Amino acid sequence: MAVLWGREAEQAQLARVLSRARAGESAALVLLGDPGIGKTALLTQAAAAASGFTVLRCAGVETEAEVPFAALHQLLLPIMDRADALVDAQSAALRAALGLGPPAPGDLLLVGAAVLSLLAEASPVACFIDDAHWLDDASAACLRFVARRLQAESIAMVFAAREFAGLPAHRVPPLSPEAAAHLVADLPSPVRARVLTAAAGNPLALLELPRTFPDDRPVPLPARIQDSFATRLDTLPPDALLLAATDDRADLSTLLRAGADLTALSQAERAGLIEVLDGRVVFTHPLLRAAAYRHATFDRRLAAHRSLAAAVDDPDRRAWHLAAAATGPDEEAAVALEQAAERARGRTGYAATAAALQRAADLTAASPKRLARLVAAAEAADVAGRPDQVRALLDRLPPSEAIRLRAKLAPDAATAHELLITGARDAPRSVAGPMLFEAARNAWQQGDRARLAEVSGLLHERGLRSAAGLDAALATIDGETPSRDGMRAMAELVAAAEDIEAAFVAGLIGDFTASRAIAASAVARAREEGAAGRLPRALATLAAAELHLGRFRDAVTTAAEGLQLATDLGGPTQQLDGILAWIAAARGEDAECIRLAATGDPAWSAWALALLDLGRGRATEASDRFESAHRGPAGRHMQAVYSAPDQIEAAIKAGRRDRAEAVYVRFESWATTCDTDWSNAALARCRAALTEAAGVPDLPWEAARTHLIVGERLRRERRKHDSRVHLRTAAELFDRLGAAPWADRARAELRAAGEATTPAPEHDTLSPQELQIARLAAAGKTNREIAAMLFISPKTVSYHLYRAFPKLGVTTRTQLARLDLS
Repeated sequence: MAVLWGREAEQAQLARVLSRARAGESAALVLLGDPGIGKTALLTQAAAAASGFTVLRCAGVETEAEVPFAALHQLLLPIMDRADALVDAQSAALRAALGLGPPAPGDLLLVGAAVLSLLAEASPVACFIDDAHWLDDASAACLRFVARRLQAESIAMVFAAREFAGLPAHRVPPLSPEAAAHLVADLPSPVRARVLTAAAGNPLALLELPRTFPDDRPVPLPARIQDSFATRLDTLPPDALLLAATDDRADLSTLLRAGADLTALSQAERAGLIEVLDGRVVFTHPLLRAAAYRHATFDRRLAAHRSLAAAVDDPDRRAWHLAAAATGPDEEAAVALEQAAERARGRTGYAATAAALQRAADLTAASPKRLARLVAAAEAADVAGRPDQVRALLDRLPPSEAIRLRAKLAPDAATAHELLITGARDAPRSVAGPMLFEAARNAWQQGDRARLAEVSGLLHERGLRSAAGLDAALATIDGETPSRDGMRAMAELVAAAEDIEAAFVAGLIGDFTASRAIAASAVARAREEGAAGRLPRALATLAAAELHLGRFRDAVTTAAEGLQLATDLGGPTQQLDGILAWIAAARGEDAECIRLAATGDPAWSAWALALLDLGRGRATEASDRFESAHRGPAGRHMQAVYSAPDQIEAAIKAGRRDRAEAVYVRFESWATTCDTDWSNAALARCRAALTEAAGVPDLPWEAARTHLIVGERLRRERRKHDSRVHLRTAAELFDRLGAAPWADRARAELRAAGEATTPAPEHDTLSPQELQIARLAAAGKTNREIAAMLFISPKTVSYHLYRAFPKLGVTTRTQLARLDLS
């Protein structure tokens, strides 16, 4: 790699990124810095040094920031001939996103997975993305997703930006005084001193300012460089580069149709201001392009946009040029933007959809149509994950509009509830029902009995079918037995729907078998449709059901994937953190449990920490935690249902039998009314803890806990032979679940009962992703199909199978299919 003076450290970092990709790994790096600091030069040099790589380049363009996937189109076009190698859903979604095919189902993360797979197909590949701060939102989100998912694909990704969060970054500093002096060594001494002072170590300024001898005005450096560029533009015919600066994507033929002067462009090229490459006009620096645009007067800029609107073939760019040329309400431009928004929505470019609709509303005279465009813009911004834009749009709407959006962005649960209730009172039944369901779910999760009762009253008042079901939830939150009619109504809600809300309701009545089936179906549909945005919530619901059914490995795998996707989407992770904290507690991973509980959902986290204490033999501490948690609003429904069996056991072991019996009375009444697999299994464990009953449930976690309780009691009663049967079974089940502290307790009891024990078997444990991939491979899925389902690359699938096979003691997929991976 040739040396850039004063940039040895940055060059070494870039060389390491390329070296890792050459070695079969992958790496990403963001170069941060002020305009002119040398980021583009570093990218150019690294691209030249990437011998043996497929080199892909693109740059963010300020005027294209609202065109979805504009930068991604530029980056991937040279390798799109490889897109046929992708699975059909990925190929269709990627072609649709880039405008190379018809609209296809799929969201941003499906497109991201397609990009990752495509880059892996072309590997070793080096991607250089300049001016990333000007990337359109869809391209930026997609490339961040890809960069975070890099593992073993032989891909190097280097970004250059003023600011670009979310990836490993290095800020490029000003040049050292010695390096700066070297660059201007040929200048006369007085000029050199002033240039060095004005440039402050900025390489572009050191090269550009000598052309226009710097004065002493306190002008920011980028503006001073632009002033220098403007002076150079004065040597050309007026507005010689205005059209090229107004639309950086326009090819030469389009610029000429719009009225560009070929002679003036040739003169600009000779002056070193532009290059004409592959039929396109390229400015030698982004600041020069900005200077060329700002150098023209306002009326000439409007005229340039009008000329380009008439000349460009792309309807989206035409729409934005029409909008830029408008000086007041303009229905032609508004309609064109509305159509552009629909095309962006078809390419899952929701940020671009929101921007186009917002601008369309700006260009619409006050009317119901303007209101509708603002609401549609707010809804698209919400899907795009841009809450600040949503709030700004909502501020422009009457208070009665977009109530559900207002509630979603409310600062607290109480405000959200009031918005939904107020909106539902005046809304037609078809709209009121969903609003009230959201209000009920919000109140349930907060353990807020008063607000839940308010929703119940409104449901009855409006004659909505979910009223009886909510009465059952209300009874549950009070620790009372719900009526059978109410439970039947909730069961009907479950049976009547297959969405994730039905899975949530199934959990309310303790039917985790149904909840798991519904959630698994929702996850499968989301995967099939490529709707990754719906997956985190569906995966959280599925993981909770798997956990209650004692399918710990499934729950970990499911929750870990949900957490990764939620992080990628910038969405909430509290429930997933809480579920993983609970499993960490069951497995005796103390530090991990405490770490996850600190950020998890309060109810899940409190239960996890209490379970951790209980598993470690700290019964009094566990009982205290349960009492403390259940006194708070977030724990009221948990006390009556899910954690009651653990609370009962902790209270008994802490010598608080009266408390255990009080909790049991409520739980028994609820569980017998539910009459589900989980409620019956949990009730059997409670009875074993409080009575002589010795019935053992089928669910593995409940069975293991019950065997342990019965075995402990029998040993205390000196019935050692009988106790050993239960304790041995408990130890085996706990081993299978990976619940180390509970297996240790069972073995300690076995030894006390006179039976020698062997240590728990050593397992070369699969990671959650390895297990998930191994299961899919065992089911006959190809690497490409697995990659598409999990939003990773086929090479990453191969990498994880390579690691999993030795741990499982197999060498082929045929052998893998014979294993029990449940």
